Amino acid sequence: MQDGVDTDNLYILARRAAATDNAADAVKYYEMLKLRNPNDWEATFYSAWFKKDASLIPNISVALDLLDSSDDGSRKEHYAEIADKVTSGLDGNELAELSCGLLDKNKPEQAELLMRILNAQLDKSSYETYDSLFETLQKAVETKDPAYKEFIERALVPFVNHCAPESKSLVEDVIWSCDFIDQDKWIDILHGHVREHINEESKANLKGCLSTLVRLIPVVLMLLLLLAATILGIPGVAFVIGIPVILIYLAVVGIIKWLSNLSS
Repeated sequence: MQDGVDTDNLYILARRAAATDNAADAVKYYEMLKLRNPNDWEATFYSAWFKKDASLIPNISVALDLLDSSDDGSRKEHYAEIADKVTSGLDGNELAELSCGLLDKNKPEQAELLMRILNAQLDKSSYETYDSLFETLQKAVETKDPAYKEFIERALVPFVNHCAPESKSLVEDVIWSCDFIDQDKWIDILHGHVREHINEESKANLKGCLSTLVRLIPVVLMLLLLLAATILGIPGVAFVIGIPVILIYLAVVGIIKWLSNLSS
């Protein structure tokens, strides 16, 4: 008993609320437990988890440190419990924030959990989360720890494959900073994709120029006909001749485009 409250009963109520996803009761009971014992990893983790506010990721990190320093004999099972929660419940950016914090601490006790979080981050990465993934990649490279080789090589793939020319130097810096991967291989792959990106941009620009030229030709043609007819003193003829010619031209261009789309 503490302050007239049965602590064991609070754990029963808190865990029951957590098991049924009753966020309001889970927060209430875990907060009460946290007040009685600020070093309780479970109360710290689950009160933050069900509140889901801005302090969630920092409190997860604190809860992991409290678990490390506790004498709980079921620490491995609790790590797995936390890993299941965070890998399924956090999005790519949240996982990146947690990953970077754990990489900064570089605690051996949390290494297995960290690898699960890093792999979950890769699985949830998208174009919207590439900035976060790149930050995590840089942190992993900075540790100089070969244990992260698999993560680093998997994380490099999207950046190497979709690297724009203006970002090439950033990706090159990451590759040259990691001496336990095949740097020459990754640099060659990077440069190959950058060349492809430049070629695709050049083709797109050329296609845009040709498209603009195709649209301008009827206008130029009409102006030339009008100028010639005006010089000859018969400006009305320009419209009589020009409009059918332009319509025929547009029809031919339309047919060519249709055949091109059909073949592709």
